[in-house]
Amino acid sequence: MAILSGLAARGGAFAIGVALHVFLFRIGEWDLQTTALVATSAIAQAATIIGVQVLFPREYDAHLHAIMDVGIIAICMTTGTFISMLCYRAFFHRLNRFPGPFAARLSNIYPTYLSAKRRQLYEEVQALHRQYGDYVRLGPSELSINDPKAVAAIHSAQSPCTKGPWYNGLHPMVSIHTIRNKPEHTSRRKVWDRGFSSKALRDYEPRVQKYAEQLLGQLDARVGQSVNVTDWFNFYSFDVMGDLAFGKSFNMVRDGVKHHFMTSLHRFMLDFGLFGHLLWLLPVDTIAATLTCLFFQLAEAPECLATLQQEIDDAFNKSDNADSADLWKLPYLDAVINETLRLHPPVPSGVQRMTPTEGFQIGDTFIPGDCIVQVPTYTMHRGMLSSPAPSTGGSRD
Repeated sequence: MAILSGLAARGGAFAIGVALHVFLFRIGEWDLQTTALVATSAIAQAATIIGVQVLFPREYDAHLHAIMDVGIIAICMTTGTFISMLCYRAFFHRLNRFPGPFAARLSNIYPTYLSAKRRQLYEEVQALHRQYGDYVRLGPSELSINDPKAVAAIHSAQSPCTKGPWYNGLHPMVSIHTIRNKPEHTSRRKVWDRGFSSKALRDYEPRVQKYAEQLLGQLDARVGQSVNVTDWFNFYSFDVMGDLAFGKSFNMVRDGVKHHFMTSLHRFMLDFGLFGHLLWLLPVDTIAATLTCLFFQLAEAPECLATLQQEIDDAFNKSDNADSADLWKLPYLDAVINETLRLHPPVPSGVQRMTPTEGFQIGDTFIPGDCIVQVPTYTMHRGMLSSPAPSTGGSRD
């Protein structure tokens, strides 16, 4: 009888799979190790096939026999790992005292499903908060927290939280935005800070104003016609970004034609937003959106549009050379912008943060360590009254 075909061998492989999860895969982050794990598994299986044929030539005198038995052992081991993982997430995980859909406990496929359902994840998350309360388990190790105390606790400069695994999505490319190491981010940020000083921002104004005038000219030329303002606001924001960041405009406002860079970036961001919870698949903010939402809200409230236009007209009537400094002093314009950002935040589902290993406190609620947390901006800004969250006290497992 072949040594790998008995129940003992297969049971042992299953037990090894369980042990791999409990003592290895359960600890730390493994999202970026997908290709390495697949390659290691393939090499180990190939080596085992060769080894059993060398050590047990009588039992494994045919390659197919060895391949089949080693494959079954690999399946038993993988099954042990996945069953252990599912049982742990469903019944023993440190986040199990927080409410949420049972499917969310098992896999990040659940929030990915919510993203793909109508491509409106923030609305799905809002519905979950209405059902389960202010603290909702959105994934195996992920909490969505609709608690005002969480904003400073998670996002302030003094917060012990760090950026979550989502920021590994472009690995090995690491921009200043995706750096997860705080000291490294601080070091690189110092270089950029000079570009965002008050003097530097004033120097940018003529370059930005040039594209604003181009945009107004294009809209004036289309008075009385239907205009897709979303496209034109995208043209404007991309032209400004191209000029300031790359030293060359995309000339989309001037030409009225979509540049392939814009269409490619939008397509990429759509896919990245959809699969952002399945980071293990990946190795194999914005002005235009805010302007679009602002004009949509003004179109819905003509009385607000009239008040805003009057305030801006008065400012320009007082000065022939009104600039951004003058616009900053307009309270109604400032209120309109802030209200637009409240109703339509650029990142409506919030951004990921990782809790410190020792865990931390938000009000009366203890959040375990090494968990993903995020504040659902859309839900919080709209003041949703959710049901009281259940007691989440207990051991700090």
